[in-house]
Amino acid sequence: MKSLPELRQREVFSTQILPFFCSISHPSVLASAVLEQSVGTIFNFLFGVHGQRAIKLFDAIVNLLSSSMLDHGSPSLVGERQMTAVTAVLSKIIDVNGTAQVIERFHPIVEALSHMLEKPSASGPDMSMYQAKKHLRRIQLRLSIGRTMPHSQLATNADLFQPTFTVDRDPPGTLSIQGRRHDNDSQEICEIRIMPTSQELQSSRMEYLPPNDPGQLHLPGLHGLLDRKFRLVREDTVGLLRDAVRHEFEQLHAEGPVTQLLKQHRARVYTYYGVAVTDFAVDRWKGLEFAVGFEQPAIVRNLSAKERREWWEVSRRLEGDSLVCLLDSESSVVFCSVSQQRESRAPVRKDKDKPLQSKLPLSESWNLYENSARAHVVLHLVRPDPSNVSQLFDWYLPGFRTGKKVLVEFPGVLLPSFQPTLLALQEMIKAADLPFAELIAPTMASSSNLIELPAPAYTAKAGFRFDLRSAMRSGESLYMSPREPFDKLALQQGSSLDESQAGALVDALSRGLALIQGPPGTGKSYTGVALIKVLLDSAAEADLGPIVCVCYTNHALDQLLEHLVDHQITKIVRIGSQSKSEKLQSLNLRVVVQQMEPTKMEKRRRWELNNSLNDEEEEIGGLVARLTDAASWTTIKEHLRVRWPQHHNQLFGGEDEDGFEIVHHHPERIIADWLRRCSKHSTLQGPRPLSQLRYSRLKYMSASESRTLHQSWISEVKNGLQRNLLIAYSSYEITKKSLNQLRNELSLRCLQQANVIGVTTTGLAKNIDLLRRLQAKVLVCEEAGEVLEAHILTALLPSIEHAILIGDHLQLRPKIQNYDLSQESLRGAKYSLDTSLFERLVEPKLTNVNRLPFSTLSVQRRMHPSIAALVKDTLYPKLTDHPSVQTYPVVPGVSKRLFWLDHSEPETGLDPQQMTATSYTNDFEVEMTAALVSHLVRQGVYKVNDIAVLTPYLGQLRKFKKRLADSFEIVINDLDLEELGKEGEEFHGKSSPTPVSKTTLIQTLKVATVDNFQGNEAAVVVISLVRSNDQNRTGFLKTSNRINVLLSRAKHGMYILGNTRTYSAVPMWAKVISILEQGGHV
Repeated sequence: MKSLPELRQREVFSTQILPFFCSISHPSVLASAVLEQSVGTIFNFLFGVHGQRAIKLFDAIVNLLSSSMLDHGSPSLVGERQMTAVTAVLSKIIDVNGTAQVIERFHPIVEALSHMLEKPSASGPDMSMYQAKKHLRRIQLRLSIGRTMPHSQLATNADLFQPTFTVDRDPPGTLSIQGRRHDNDSQEICEIRIMPTSQELQSSRMEYLPPNDPGQLHLPGLHGLLDRKFRLVREDTVGLLRDAVRHEFEQLHAEGPVTQLLKQHRARVYTYYGVAVTDFAVDRWKGLEFAVGFEQPAIVRNLSAKERREWWEVSRRLEGDSLVCLLDSESSVVFCSVSQQRESRAPVRKDKDKPLQSKLPLSESWNLYENSARAHVVLHLVRPDPSNVSQLFDWYLPGFRTGKKVLVEFPGVLLPSFQPTLLALQEMIKAADLPFAELIAPTMASSSNLIELPAPAYTAKAGFRFDLRSAMRSGESLYMSPREPFDKLALQQGSSLDESQAGALVDALSRGLALIQGPPGTGKSYTGVALIKVLLDSAAEADLGPIVCVCYTNHALDQLLEHLVDHQITKIVRIGSQSKSEKLQSLNLRVVVQQMEPTKMEKRRRWELNNSLNDEEEEIGGLVARLTDAASWTTIKEHLRVRWPQHHNQLFGGEDEDGFEIVHHHPERIIADWLRRCSKHSTLQGPRPLSQLRYSRLKYMSASESRTLHQSWISEVKNGLQRNLLIAYSSYEITKKSLNQLRNELSLRCLQQANVIGVTTTGLAKNIDLLRRLQAKVLVCEEAGEVLEAHILTALLPSIEHAILIGDHLQLRPKIQNYDLSQESLRGAKYSLDTSLFERLVEPKLTNVNRLPFSTLSVQRRMHPSIAALVKDTLYPKLTDHPSVQTYPVVPGVSKRLFWLDHSEPETGLDPQQMTATSYTNDFEVEMTAALVSHLVRQGVYKVNDIAVLTPYLGQLRKFKKRLADSFEIVINDLDLEELGKEGEEFHGKSSPTPVSKTTLIQTLKVATVDNFQGNEAAVVVISLVRSNDQNRTGFLKTSNRINVLLSRAKHGMYILGNTRTYSAVPMWAKVISILEQGGHV
């Protein structure tokens, strides 16, 4: 283009290049999964060989744009539309082509664009170049990655951070002096498989675990943070499984019990023996599925089919999505998930003149209970790569079932709970496009302890203001500009928000990364709803797109979305199928998407893809059938005809040596007869090698030679069919992926029309490709203090410009599986995996980490002042009581609303049936609690869910459930039910549950563990602390976070049962007991 006259260059740019750039960089085009491959091809073409085409093109464009800025006689080409299109296309080219990051000649082009964007635009104020600057920042980030890449020509810049280790720690992968630990050890997390490999399972070296000090990591900044989170989350989940499977490898040759608890590895496993792969099929959702048979557990062999079915269902073993692995004595391992049983779907008719041919889903052909001797379960691969598929077929084929095999189940471990997050972290470290990276993972500490946070980027638009009318009682507009002073008093006086809530709302709208601490009962959800309503009022002007609301649990997400529905917020879409809310059923994405009409092109494409899948399913089914028959005489005969015709003729030839026709009355016996005849031959020189046998006459071979040659024919058939099967399956997966992308197009259009999208952190990671296409700018996360940092990081989509985290770092921390990675553990403090991003930003433990400003809600509306004092005087000195809590009624039938029943009755220790350290119980407290609850209910005042019984231990919860079931309908939330399932609560007999007799006014009684009751409340709470021992061991309740939650759930009355001497050993408990003693409450 440079060779053209300048006027002609302007014309080509304005009439050809610019419209083309605007088309290929349009958000709808980039968001389309259907167009993704075609658009990628365009960007690859623009890049050219080693980036030469892109360099020439953009060099010419930059020169033209620069000259137009200097030429005052002609209109400037440097406008918002032009700069946005140019930077968007360049950004996408660099994203698609990774080698662009280390090509020096892109840097002058980027510097020239940066220089242009620093000057005021001809079309308006500097703020109008917001999108172009956003694209340019991404380009600069990607190119700076290139400068720090190892082995690149740019890595010698002395000003850049060089990875170093300052402690005696064995680094990962090839960075280790000893070399790689195993084939799944790498310094690049993108090269690490999620599930452990056979070598990893047998490695004796400790895995590399990065500490929480950024100065000790092998990667700097954002890359170091993502690397660290990936490795620690993987160790917390997969690491426990790895240790358990390693133990199973060691025990594979020994007879063991059906159920084993590995205390030393903190992982419960169920092991099933006599394992065989029995069937294969392909499924439109799960891909390759296979049935596995094993010996029925001894406990159910003598039961009827109905009783066996009930046992499997109540025991919750091998439920859908449960993680399992297949092992054999030759050290092969394949990780799988249990397939969910679904309704069979009618097959697609390709030709109306041909009859339908369909096969029942495997889940309808095989089950756990029908056969008294053998149970069967349908699985699908966690990683459907060629090696795993080949291993399965080796186990499946007759004659190749060598070695002993076992099936190992990890109860309560669901693959979707961690795999999507780990995969998302791997993709994030490649893209390095995390919003607020300099705040979350700074490369250098700020000079001040508390740093200033900039306003959301979208507020930079000229004249932008938030309209706060939705928060005002009168509905009148009240405008607020994030960059100008604002009268918070006007908002407080004109709304139902208290002073701290009004301040938090204004602060959250003024900060791109907003943090709100909400102590118990201070209205976190209420403030969150007010924020969302204000943001929705400004959504059109700021082009916000849907607001993404994220919670860690389905229960918390349902609560948040129900609050929004109650406040008349419309166009809400919930992603995920685990909602228990009737109110939200019609808002589920699966329901809403059915209202969307696909385009004609989508209908045609869907029809084509379904036909292709039908053809590929038939091809795979045929190959599986042939593979099953790999050793048959007909298969061998056809193989010899094609591959070894001389041997085919010698066995199945039509004429003998004299030219007479040979008649084979029993052709199926020919190969067997040949093997039998050869068994009479012998050779004095020993058997010849296979390479020689392949070209020798068959009739003169010895027995060992004939067996070797025959086995080689079977192996050739098997290997050939497996190759064809892998090719066919790969093609099937590609077609299935295309069909899924087509379905996602409809989902994307639904989500683009939504005002609010609700999703759990796990659901977001699972659907991250879809949500990345949304270009949503606002993220709201509730209970952020309870969410793992890795989950928040994956929720920060690249398009997010405004993140609002609402939580409380003084309440429950994120749950992790491995105690040795937690803050509470002496060994785990250096990892602190259970430190949330919220806690790390507002209360950093390291001196070289910036502390971010945050807002705190300070008026509690839940607890009576006497109850609130227990947490106010210990954790929240600035917390005040709302006048409404002063007027709470007394608890009827009891002289005091707050009391600690002190006793010295000992705990009963570990539950021998469950054999788990979380099953401490106290029978005295069970009986006292039952008596107290019955007394409270007899007063006739309290209704459904007004009374809750809390305890830290599942063992005690289990005893409460049994003891109180005769009088009440016990309500246990889903999280506690899941924990009970993990602890192995099973059905062991033929009896059915005893009907519950309701003899009281109350219908239901809530019983819960403290860890699963955060965010809930009750009028009266009865607490069973359980622990009572001479060693003053308090277990779970030694941390202030749990104590805080336990003591802040009650509104009118709270009654604690426990041993004050045991709990006085904990500083916070000592303060609480002192407060109670001073008030005469003990």
